[in-house]
Amino acid sequence: MNIICGILILITVFLNFKHGYSMLKAKPEEVSLFAKWNLSKNMLNVLAWLTLAGGLLIIFPETFFAGNLINAGLILVIIGFHLKYKENKAAAMEIPFLLMPLLMIYILGIRRFNDFVIVSGAKDLSAFCTTTRGYRSRG
Repeated sequence: MNIICGILILITVFLNFKHGYSMLKAKPEEVSLFAKWNLSKNMLNVLAWLTLAGGLLIIFPETFFAGNLINAGLILVIIGFHLKYKENKAAAMEIPFLLMPLLMIYILGIRRFNDFVIVSGAKDLSAFCTTTRGYRSRG
């Protein structure tokens, strides 16, 4: 499970930095896609910085959930634009990229909950939800 999580994290961070950088540098393929959707250069920059922030937040365990949430939201926005402009095939191609952050949240959330149960001896989710970080360290 750790290997799968590690691979997904590396792929996600790489893709975020690659796409965020290409949007900031206004590479033609990125600009043409967003221009087709009537989005301004400023909006392209906002999306680029959000993409880079999402990739950076995934690296740190404390902000892992927030980074994946940003990624999932951005992908949903892109899927929404594809569907708005009747680009169903392109929207369908984005679905695996939407599943990646959701899968990482699910896998890591289950692992953290299991760690909490082992360390604290808790029997239900209520104790897990009342801790400050959702789990306690073993040290």
